Amino acid sequence: MPVARWMACMTRGSRPVSRRWPRWCPGVTTNRNKVWRLSMRYIEMCLAGLLVLSLSACMGPPPRKTEIAEESAAWAKVRERFDAGVAALEAGDLDTAEKAMLDVAGANLRLTSPYINLGLIAERRGHLRQAAEWYQQATELNPRSAEAWNQLGLIARQQGKFREAREYYEKAVRLAPEKTAFTLNLAILCDLYLRDADCALEQYRNYQAASASPDKQVAIWIRDLERRVQ
Repeated sequence: MPVARWMACMTRGSRPVSRRWPRWCPGVTTNRNKVWRLSMRYIEMCLAGLLVLSLSACMGPPPRKTEIAEESAAWAKVRERFDAGVAALEAGDLDTAEKAMLDVAGANLRLTSPYINLGLIAERRGHLRQAAEWYQQATELNPRSAEAWNQLGLIARQQGKFREAREYYEKAVRLAPEKTAFTLNLAILCDLYLRDADCALEQYRNYQAASASPDKQVAIWIRDLERRVQ
């Protein structure tokens, strides 16, 4: 049976198509190869339509209020666990704090805070390499975490990796210029460790400008650097 695009160009029953029909009905052809290709294309289109319908049917209804309530309760438990970990960390109970932060990190909520706290715990224990790994995971979850970049800078400085520390500090300062502690870290690194007077002077000035009140000690350092630069 011939294949046609329009109902007006279909034949009746199984009678063969006249060879003159292609001129009258462009959608009809008597070539078997063309008929086969057109038939397969039509079947593929139909199957695609059925697939879309079946997928939409499998999507199911929107979440019910009970499901939303369960998610809210689960989130509240994670938050409660996190707060308990923070309290333990502030109290110096590193073991309890570590367990709590590991639980929060294991909830797979893509939060950077538990990883930063795990880094702080490792630092307090003197495990700088492990601390750096936790901070690195935090930056992978959120590349805009200025706190994590700053902590990586502190560790790199302690390890004598001053160029690397500068890169980390600069990222932290770019992401959070209002955090004056990050700016001061970069200024001191440039001043004492890299011996880059221009960098140190610029960052000390930025620190003073962003601070609520000028720091007298930093003002002395600025005057000293200005004399050296001149």
